[in-house]
Amino acid sequence: MNSMLSLKMYIDASITKKVNDRFYVKLSKDLAINYDNGLYNSFTDHINKCISIIDKLGIKYPCNGNPIYYIYIIPLDKTELLNIPKEFSRKKGGGKPVSSFELDGFNSAYGITEDIAEKTDFSFYNTINSVHELTHLVASMFFSKDRFISEGIAEAVPFYVLDMEEEYLEHKDIITSLEEKDILSVKELIMECKNNEFGSKSVNYRQACSFRYSYISSYILCASIIDRIKDKYSINKKEALQKLFEFLRSSKCYQEFLIYEIASFIDVDAKELLEGKKIQLEFINKLKG
Repeated sequence: MNSMLSLKMYIDASITKKVNDRFYVKLSKDLAINYDNGLYNSFTDHINKCISIIDKLGIKYPCNGNPIYYIYIIPLDKTELLNIPKEFSRKKGGGKPVSSFELDGFNSAYGITEDIAEKTDFSFYNTINSVHELTHLVASMFFSKDRFISEGIAEAVPFYVLDMEEEYLEHKDIITSLEEKDILSVKELIMECKNNEFGSKSVNYRQACSFRYSYISSYILCASIIDRIKDKYSINKKEALQKLFEFLRSSKCYQEFLIYEIASFIDVDAKELLEGKKIQLEFINKLKG
């Protein structure tokens, strides 16, 4: 039985807890006891804060929708339901976007293991990471594209669109110190996705996705695209993100052909965008000030 079907069976048998009108949790009967006893209160408060941050984007959803955020909490002995990539596997569990089975929710839900829900202390990077994960849910209402686009946008929203890069100097220092050879071109990112190598190499001792070359390169690419849209239409970053979402929703292309369409959309040479690093290096220079 595949993990998606197994996850659906788990969710079909789960208990639903309403945190508020925008945020619901689904979990097993046993974990629901923990929820009722307040074991997950710190986590739900944290996610609620991150939803408020996402709301600042002012995203207009297709058909004037107002989808609900669903968090699926999975027991540690059922971690395989989340199908977490091996490069991000932990001794305990983890979290990732998964298919949503909710008619009133986003097209994706945020699946986590119970140990994540038990956290009580959240750093600034935890906030960035949760905004990243919730961005996947937001983006799922517009597109399901190549991983480097999805992850790049999920990184670009907190770091670039919401200006968290300016507060998280450890990450900014790494980005601004990158040399051209450290950045993966779009063509290289596509090959990594095809070879299941995306996210396999880290910049330093940090194992979080934001410190992996594939994610960093995808972030710089997508932030560069949003920045180009902003300048082209003389709009702000949030409005540029909305335009990118709508463009991706209308596109039927993937991989190289998607990049050709994006190149036309932002008025850059298609071959340069696919194989070069010009707009990425220009973005890094902007970050340097």
